[in-house]
Amino acid sequence: MKTLAQYESELSSIVPSITLLGQLSYDQAHLLELRAALGPLFADSPAEGLKDIRRRYPLTFALYLVLEALYTYEGGDYWTGPRQALGLSGPHTADAGQAFRDVLRRERLPTFEHLGGHVHITPILAHAGIPTYCLDDFFDLLDRVDRRNALIDVPTLLADWAGDRFPVIIDRPAQRFLLYGGDLAEEFVERCLELWREGGHDAETLDLPDRVLDAYDRWRARHPPRGRVEPDVRLPAAPKLTFDPYGEGVAILLPPVVYAAARAPDSLTWRIDAGDRQRVETTYRRRLGHETEFVARAAVVNVLTVAPTYRVSALAGDTLLKSWTLDGPGVLPLLAFDAATGEVLADRQRENTEAYWITPGERQLVYPLHCEVDPQAARKLIELPSSGGDWASFACETWLLEPDGRLDLTLADGRHVAFRARNDPPPPRPTLDGQPLLAAGIHERFALYNGRPPDLRIPPGRAGHQPERWRIAITPIGAADPPTPRDYAFDALRHRYIIEGDLILPFDAPELLGAAPFGEFHVRLRGPYGRKADFDLRFAPGLRFQGYPRLHTATDGSPSTWRIIHPAGYDLTSPKTGVIVGPPEAAGAGFVARALSLAPDLTRAPLRLETGFAGANPDAGPDSRPALDFDLPVYRLRFGLLEPERPDDFRWSTTPLRLHPEALEDRHAALLRIELPPPPGVPELAVGWRLVDPDGRVLRHSPLRHAGRHPQTGLIEWLDAFRDAGRVAALELLLGDGVMDEEQAVTLAHLLPTLELGQVAATWQSDDDGDHLSVIWEAAQPARRRRLRLWPVDRPWASEPFVLEVADDATDCIEWRLPPGRLPAGDYLAEMVVFDPWDAAAAERPAPGAPHTFPLRPDDMAAALEAALARARRDELPAAEALAWVLYMARTDCGGSLARFNITLRRERSALTMAQLVQWADAVRALGDESAYRIVQLGLFDGQFLGRLAQLPEETRRAYLAHLPDGLQVTVYQALLPIATGEPRRRCLQALCRAGDETGLRTLLGDVAQGTVTIGAAVAALLPAARAAADFLFAAGGPTATELLVALLNRAPDERFIAKDNYLRTNAGPMRVTGIRNALTSEWIDICPNNGDPYRVVGRLWADHPGSELLVQIDLNNRTIRFLKGPVYHCRFTGQPACDHVFISPPALRRHYKQAHKMDFSEIKGENVLTIDLTQLILDSPRGGQ
Repeated sequence: MKTLAQYESELSSIVPSITLLGQLSYDQAHLLELRAALGPLFADSPAEGLKDIRRRYPLTFALYLVLEALYTYEGGDYWTGPRQALGLSGPHTADAGQAFRDVLRRERLPTFEHLGGHVHITPILAHAGIPTYCLDDFFDLLDRVDRRNALIDVPTLLADWAGDRFPVIIDRPAQRFLLYGGDLAEEFVERCLELWREGGHDAETLDLPDRVLDAYDRWRARHPPRGRVEPDVRLPAAPKLTFDPYGEGVAILLPPVVYAAARAPDSLTWRIDAGDRQRVETTYRRRLGHETEFVARAAVVNVLTVAPTYRVSALAGDTLLKSWTLDGPGVLPLLAFDAATGEVLADRQRENTEAYWITPGERQLVYPLHCEVDPQAARKLIELPSSGGDWASFACETWLLEPDGRLDLTLADGRHVAFRARNDPPPPRPTLDGQPLLAAGIHERFALYNGRPPDLRIPPGRAGHQPERWRIAITPIGAADPPTPRDYAFDALRHRYIIEGDLILPFDAPELLGAAPFGEFHVRLRGPYGRKADFDLRFAPGLRFQGYPRLHTATDGSPSTWRIIHPAGYDLTSPKTGVIVGPPEAAGAGFVARALSLAPDLTRAPLRLETGFAGANPDAGPDSRPALDFDLPVYRLRFGLLEPERPDDFRWSTTPLRLHPEALEDRHAALLRIELPPPPGVPELAVGWRLVDPDGRVLRHSPLRHAGRHPQTGLIEWLDAFRDAGRVAALELLLGDGVMDEEQAVTLAHLLPTLELGQVAATWQSDDDGDHLSVIWEAAQPARRRRLRLWPVDRPWASEPFVLEVADDATDCIEWRLPPGRLPAGDYLAEMVVFDPWDAAAAERPAPGAPHTFPLRPDDMAAALEAALARARRDELPAAEALAWVLYMARTDCGGSLARFNITLRRERSALTMAQLVQWADAVRALGDESAYRIVQLGLFDGQFLGRLAQLPEETRRAYLAHLPDGLQVTVYQALLPIATGEPRRRCLQALCRAGDETGLRTLLGDVAQGTVTIGAAVAALLPAARAAADFLFAAGGPTATELLVALLNRAPDERFIAKDNYLRTNAGPMRVTGIRNALTSEWIDICPNNGDPYRVVGRLWADHPGSELLVQIDLNNRTIRFLKGPVYHCRFTGQPACDHVFISPPALRRHYKQAHKMDFSEIKGENVLTIDLTQLILDSPRGGQ
């Protein structure tokens, strides 16, 4: 038996290597030893005993208290054990708890002060983790998790437990540790799940206490393994609230969602609810071997709204897959983020309304502005730029908090809150030592390397290096090279690593990744309890960029461009519309270069680099070729107008905004917000502003200053200078380094005067000399650069308006004389605007009722219509004008003159675009003239237009095909079937099947096989040409064709085939077919030809008469009927016609004689074996019409 001094000495050397005292390999026998050794010290006076152990055996006493928690805690009672052993009760329990906490602080062990609960018990129980008394309940909990979702990750699991509480009963101390124990609890659960899932266990590898392993063995002996529910989806890691002060600011990171490929839904979306605002983010899918991964198109969602919680939901189609609740600034209006990773430091004990507990170190703190700040053992390092939006009312700063440091804040409402650092700094993290081509940023999972793989560096822990307790696992993600997972204990890598301050392990070791890996890999590193790391890495040897990264500041709508160089034999593609990858060009020995172009609205370029078949397994398919998917961030200037009253309307732009300040809802609060993403390695730019007029005169200027990634300016700062100019002005962003005098000016917005017209009166008169227009408006004001734009209402294809210049001196009226034909008669939406000389973009049609717009039409519209009809009768009216009048009649519901215009359009339809043809059909259908509409339909689907349909945009093509009629040539439906969807496709398919066309039959069979058309609906489509369909389906063969043919024959009997469930009329009686067997192969089939081949048809005679059925077999080759079970009773009537009916009983045969032959037989003999000739075989109609 060891003495207390020996225990103390032993613990002094061991404790620096552990995180929790409950990890130590002491068991219940040691508890009994310690009770016996400590007892004499407490026998006379517990108070004196406590003084003695504080001085001589503090670690030993701390261990004793934890062992009592491990082995004697039961049902909420901890102090019974110490009271019975040492007499600790009453006030002595507080002294014992204080002694325990003093040891924790001195040894730099976790104090768990942030957990709440009883201050003298909680730290002891937390160091025990899960008391032995609670382990059975804990294992029940893990078993439930493992069976219901074996793929769930631990952070998501803990978040679920925090939100839903525990689905099985488990004691409060265990709950508190699991919910609020942070990284330590997470790692304990993770290691226990590894124990669960890997079947067997290794104490060294898992670093779990022996008592946990022993308890698991006992639990497992009582609970044999049960079946798991194999999930369709690997639930994603929980979305995270993150902070990148020089990037997206406060944001939500949406993780990828992985499904088994065969069970993946058609679509997956993310929904974010922040207060009363909601945002939806779509995903794109990519194949990873036998899995399908859904990746959010905007994986990092900038959060402009401050809310107590953010509800993030993943939806597969319309079905909710999973929801998470992320804490925002709630009752405790504080947030803290890790400065290195940007991840929120979650204080799960958020019901605490006074203190936000975090680990010490460099932390980014977010708290309300205008607070009184009182730091203690804390030092502010830097003020960070605001994230904009609601976050503008919060301070964002980086602070260094020492262990036990705090930041006391007095809020504007007088409340006192604080950031508090625990006393246990987290252990140093393993890191990667290498130069990536693309670094893993705060919001980027993977670093991308193009040369030698990096080295792994593991800093020493509190007990120095312990390589024997580390293990590394490397798993390829999708198809990669090397393709096989690697898993090693560091003991097996002694010849690979070195210790020079840090432990350094090179990833290019052949046991790990080798010198030139390709693809994506997950690296999982596990060491002593409390130390772990996970890395996601990408490798593309030889990949490099030209002209990247750089900041794109062009605002002319031009694409972002650069060149990518990669080894020859690789293919580079992009699934994203707007990303154009050019053809390969030689770029030196063994390399090719490709030009890359991105649409101006894109901020990321998703790319896929894939090896060719050369060098890959020649027998493998394309999905197994090593491939690398990666995103290139685009550093492009973007900007937009943020109106506080309409935050959801904010949109980024890369072309100058056209703003009418006086028309804004709240021009005094509107902000011009900029995104200025700094490329890696590029110094932060200084920004300034200036307002200039069209002549280049500077109206107002703001000097350069550093402002972070999201500078902004209030529109109100420029309004006085703009009003004084009395004309158009441009608001420019100035870019520089803040040192040199050189500045780059970029136009972000054109400020335009708002024309207040008031009431408008317009006239339009026509005569032989032309048209005379006059406009009078109420609000008299002169202005420069005005124009009247006339947008034709019934010419939706017109992309540009008719433009009439307005004289500068016209204050409230103007007139125009136009030559004949200059302005086609019709309805117009007139818009008076101030011309922007900087704006080269095409004008945009305003919405009806928009400011400074009014309607304009000929004073005598009826006369204008009659003039158009007269030109049509003389064949002088162009097709476009005829179409405009048809659209006018549909809009105003005056279709009396439709026929004449329809004749013109039918004759001149080749002059119309495909979109105009759709407009013609839409208008005539709306007018309700069926004969006219039929003419239009036939015109749309003659041969000259069919070839052009495939090239149309999907929306236009869908609108065109919506007019597809019945009764066209089969060749038309054949041509349209591959490009039709929805109802037009169904119409094509129905017409082709009705004609017995093989193309339609084959397509319908494929739809049934894919489950998009039911068997019943397919049979209904095939009935009009049932014989041709039956021939096709029988020749096609296969399970789906057979099932469909059987169903068809039950609706439309065909004497050439016999199918399961058919009804037959035989000379022995009516029969229902229950099975068909090939006599040569003994194979059971569902259908056969009725042509004498060696088939045996089995069925039930008299199947419609319950209790009277007879089992029979028809030999189609020998043409016989054999009864399979006797006795049976055979009618022997030989009259005209003779009768061969067979029955199950004498009464049945007597009834038959009496009813069918008017005879009465008293003696009837049964036959045990009976075979008769098949003289009649007729397919009967199905019962009940089915």
